[in-house]
Amino acid sequence: MCFEERVVVFLWSLLCIALCVTIHIRGIFLLLRWFPRSLIRSEWVVAAVIILHMIEAYLFALAHFVIVEWLNIGTIEGDFSGHFMDYAYYSLVCYTSLGFGDLTPQGGVQLLSGLEALTGLVLIAWSATFLFIQLFEERRNTQNR
Repeated sequence: MCFEERVVVFLWSLLCIALCVTIHIRGIFLLLRWFPRSLIRSEWVVAAVIILHMIEAYLFALAHFVIVEWLNIGTIEGDFSGHFMDYAYYSLVCYTSLGFGDLTPQGGVQLLSGLEALTGLVLIAWSATFLFIQLFEERRNTQNR
């Protein structure tokens, strides 16, 4: 892989990270703004956070698709047909750091895959903290009634 290809993949990675962090921050703030704390139920918060993570993983799937299919920088090997849903599956495996091992990035997408795993780890931890605070406040409000 040449230097220019590495720069392209790095820039795509930075773009995805920036968009995912922005989506996550805005999504959580919108959730808190649209619903008064007294109406926010933990079930809705969990569902909203899962939807945010799915959007973020699909954003990385789009980046993988563009880098592999359009820019021809790297491949994903294994039982992989190249359909967008294969990229979505691969992205969810990377984002959650699940790592089944049935698909393997080669070439330029290795960097994007690694940074996706790091981004997913940080955002999932952030969500867990947010959910813990929401559940703690919900419990405290229930006890004060």
